[in-house]
Amino acid sequence: MEEEHRSEGTLRDTAPEPRYRGSNNMYRGVTISVKALTGAILAGLAALALAIVFLAGSGGFTVTFETDGGSQVPAQTCRYGELVQRPEDPVKEGYVFDGWYWDVEREHRPWDFAQDTVEDSMYLYARWQPVP
Repeated sequence: MEEEHRSEGTLRDTAPEPRYRGSNNMYRGVTISVKALTGAILAGLAALALAIVFLAGSGGFTVTFETDGGSQVPAQTCRYGELVQRPEDPVKEGYVFDGWYWDVEREHRPWDFAQDTVEDSMYLYARWQPVP
């Protein structure tokens, strides 16, 4: 059932044409079939899946441990979705090691070696507390 619309005091039997704001009508008249849109979405998902498989199988990602002046900790290579193995705690004279953090500011929660997984090459940063 068609709805009647009033426009400037006159009765019309169709809805008014929509106004396109901010796009200079550049999409006006553009149509795409559901089949074509579905195909484009599936192609994008397939490309994403292939990229993940390629990156996961290409030797993995590097996890670098930044000790901020502490003893060196060797980097690890992990695949996508794997856990990082907890390294031996570094040592720094005059400080006590206080965990590994994923943010350089070391203000957010520490890295959880039992739960957090690798999604890309990354750095983990040592946090230190002065010896009292």
